[in-house]
Amino acid sequence: MQRTSFVLAFVTVLLVSMAGCAGSEGIFRSTVAQRASFDMSCQQVAVQNIGGGSFGATGCEKKASYSCVCTYSFMLSCTQALCTLDGASASPAATH
Repeated sequence: MQRTSFVLAFVTVLLVSMAGCAGSEGIFRSTVAQRASFDMSCQQVAVQNIGGGSFGATGCEKKASYSCVCTYSFMLSCTQALCTLDGASASPAATH
């Protein structure tokens, strides 16, 4: 009985933690926009979700991709995100 209660409590905590990061897109977009603006020396940056916690940023004829994770959540909302630049630096945007 005690083991079942422990397992149930563990699963509940795990599910709540996962749900807290499920609605993270807004904070990820905001964090990427701030980072990309700095990294690309560009004030007009567009951010799009490219899947799996990855976001693309374009602006000032440059583009970059960022990987994001929720580092802190409170009451099922991600309140702090860590978004890191994929690769060494922002690259020029592809032209068609």
